[in-house]
Amino acid sequence: MMKYLTFLLLFSALIIGCKKDPLVNDLISIRAKATYDGQPLVFFQPVEYPQGFKIIVKRVDIMIKGFNLFDSIHTIRTPDSVFVLHFTNKDEADAKNGILTSFQVNEGQYNNLNFGIGVDSLINIRNPSNFPSASVLSDYFYYWDGWKSFIFMKIEGSYDADGDGNYEGTFTYHTGKTSLFKIFNFPVNINAKKGVVNELELSFDIKNILAADGDYIDLVLNPTSHKPTDVPTLEKIYSHLSKSVTLK
Repeated sequence: MMKYLTFLLLFSALIIGCKKDPLVNDLISIRAKATYDGQPLVFFQPVEYPQGFKIIVKRVDIMIKGFNLFDSIHTIRTPDSVFVLHFTNKDEADAKNGILTSFQVNEGQYNNLNFGIGVDSLINIRNPSNFPSASVLSDYFYYWDGWKSFIFMKIEGSYDADGDGNYEGTFTYHTGKTSLFKIFNFPVNINAKKGVVNELELSFDIKNILAADGDYIDLVLNPTSHKPTDVPTLEKIYSHLSKSVTLK
């Protein structure tokens, strides 16, 4: 239930750039999914990691700054709206369903979707005490005091390096820092008309985030990203994002 409540704030914040046309409900929907190697990711179920052993993923939280849709006339944007995609993925059906949000839009031809993972420098110089309690940014669960940064993404799990089935090791990758704020732009071809629902599927491939093209993070030697010495791990995750986030 909680994963849907964050979107209520998002809906209420939608601003329509041109208002001469009437709004029509639910013309565009975005279904966000956490996957692994292109398949639905079910938490706490073993998957193969390129390092030569199995892992289980326990948490995937991704902070999103706005979903903005554009056409030649209208802009549907959430200019300062930040929310967290908190995936649960308790079974395959839940993983396939993902997190669904729908937009009220003007009729028209939409050709671009963009959004950010994390927050930009104007937000990241602040801290949770600067935000109202209704905002996800007021929650210290998504803030690093030591880094003076909001947490853009959390990926947590365990690994079984010796193959005995005990999953004795853990990994905790939390990303932040303004320099690692990334904006994604995707071309879309949406003809929004009354009575027609256009659904887009947004996927975050966790295998690629950790190990794109076999360039894997060593889970044993670098199991966390919480210290200043862990910056190379953060940068590797950041460099993998362009190969990990897809829209169709």
